[in-house]
Amino acid sequence: MGTGSSSGSGSSSGGSSDNGNTGTGGLDPIPSETGVTWQGGGDGGNGGLLTAPIGGGTAAAANPCKRIKKQLDKFAALKPALVALKGTTSQNHENGIYVDNTATATTPNPIQNLPIITPQGVPAIDMPNLPAPKKYTIIAHTHDAVGPNNTGSFSIFSWADLNAIADKIRLGQIDEDNFVFYVITADNTIYALTIDWPSAFSEYFDIYTNPNDPSQTNYFNSEKAIKLKYTEDEYYKDEATVGSGKIGLATNPQDDLKIFLQMLKKLKLDVSLFEVDPTFTTYTKKTLSSNGTVQPGIPCN
Repeated sequence: MGTGSSSGSGSSSGGSSDNGNTGTGGLDPIPSETGVTWQGGGDGGNGGLLTAPIGGGTAAAANPCKRIKKQLDKFAALKPALVALKGTTSQNHENGIYVDNTATATTPNPIQNLPIITPQGVPAIDMPNLPAPKKYTIIAHTHDAVGPNNTGSFSIFSWADLNAIADKIRLGQIDEDNFVFYVITADNTIYALTIDWPSAFSEYFDIYTNPNDPSQTNYFNSEKAIKLKYTEDEYYKDEATVGSGKIGLATNPQDDLKIFLQMLKKLKLDVSLFEVDPTFTTYTKKTLSSNGTVQPGIPCN
């Protein structure tokens, strides 16, 4: 999930991978209805065409700072679990944990590990659909130091990270009012992301719902998929170099943050991004100033 390029096409169980296409511009595999597999990587490509931003949504989610604080206060084991997860970024594969919406402050072991599978021999995080009424409330994952092709990892959320969560929203698998998504990277960056308008966010990436007939089950919008691929390639390329204006496996994390924020603003994805300190105590919202620089931000209280 954001850790390097690979020509693989997903897990044997049908999940989609986060693999790059090393500049071919091909489409990512179609996500499974039963799970999304994250295998790391960006996508080299040709840049360019944007899908029209959606914006809006049916309802705004709760204040993101309050949402994050509520979770840390509710689950005493969350902060130690996140710190422990950070300690795994030197491994040769990604790791992940989650909390579902049925967990309470007194639930034994509310924090569970995301399963790891090995499609095509490459370890990958699997995010299976949870049985009703469970939904994902927290997902945290790493971008490891190695990557599936020994080429490193992204210092921030990958396009496939965002797409995977959008697909889970579409499938009713996300606790929309409380969801927080973490990435902890081998570049010593930690980010938390909340989705302010889940319906709009999901719709932006959705290539499986026919707007003229939402009940159709075998729909695939190939034209939109191609446009989304071009948009991905405008911001991500595994082989990108410092100063290229793209997020790559060896680019500067501060540049990556600026490019990511530029992408969020241009695409109107309606999310809030927080930079997190190594102890998971300070969460600082990151935004761009009017002149395009990354603002220092004010930590959540």
